[in-house]
Amino acid sequence: MNTKRDLLKPFESIPYFTIEGFRQAAGMDHPNQVRMLLYRWSKAGNILALKKGMYMAGRFYQHHSGIRYSLQPSARSSSRIHICRWSSSYKDMAFLQI
Repeated sequence: MNTKRDLLKPFESIPYFTIEGFRQAAGMDHPNQVRMLLYRWSKAGNILALKKGMYMAGRFYQHHSGIRYSLQPSARSSSRIHICRWSSSYKDMAFLQI
């Protein structure tokens, strides 16, 4: 039997997901139901809210916790953020624009 937590498993391997992407993948028709579920998971620590409508699975964060991440606002647009990953070497910097 599938539980609501099983809906989160496909998102544990990607850096972030949106409300719309989750709704489509989960096959949920009611946007308010999706928002309530994500809100509850956020409060329980199962997901991290990056910004309005964008989330990261808690397991993705735990799995990559050895890698330092930071969220940085974009200089070009106030509605965008960058997830910055780096190691002890600046050569290993990677940016993901959201």
